[in-house]
Amino acid sequence: MNEWQKNSTRVRGVLITSDSRLLLLKRIKHNRRKYWVFPGGGVEESDADPESALRREIFEEVGGHIEIHKLLFISKEWWSNGLPQYQLFFLCSLLWWDGIQRGPEFSVPGSGQYIPEKIPLTLPALRKVNLVPSEFANFLARYLEYLDLLPDFRLMKAHPLIKQIWGTEA
Repeated sequence: MNEWQKNSTRVRGVLITSDSRLLLLKRIKHNRRKYWVFPGGGVEESDADPESALRREIFEEVGGHIEIHKLLFISKEWWSNGLPQYQLFFLCSLLWWDGIQRGPEFSVPGSGQYIPEKIPLTLPALRKVNLVPSEFANFLARYLEYLDLLPDFRLMKAHPLIKQIWGTEA
């Protein structure tokens, strides 16, 4: 991946635990309604690819090790400088986790709390939390029962977006 690709790509894990629950991070920030996110973060220069970045981020955020099954969803947002930012959502099994948060963001003053929370992998449970981004929350709610049947977008190597994110050698 080149520098542009790394600086504009974030990875997120849809983490299914051994007891078939979904592990999320509850975010609590001053003067903001609490919300839940999928663990993950930015692709860094030291990451060989998005999957490596996801493994690193999951270890930093929840002390976990994962098995990545598929790329479920890609969202595209626009930064204020006019450049796109992609978020890649991967379906994963959480093989184990210790809950220890090791990432640099946990020591930044004013960043708020990141509380790991398991919720049932059900539509009612998903609807009870303020899950962001809403674009992926809606996708997950719609296809929750069919996650195993959805395609792995990494296999679409000829698609221009996949080439752009992974580079020409995807």
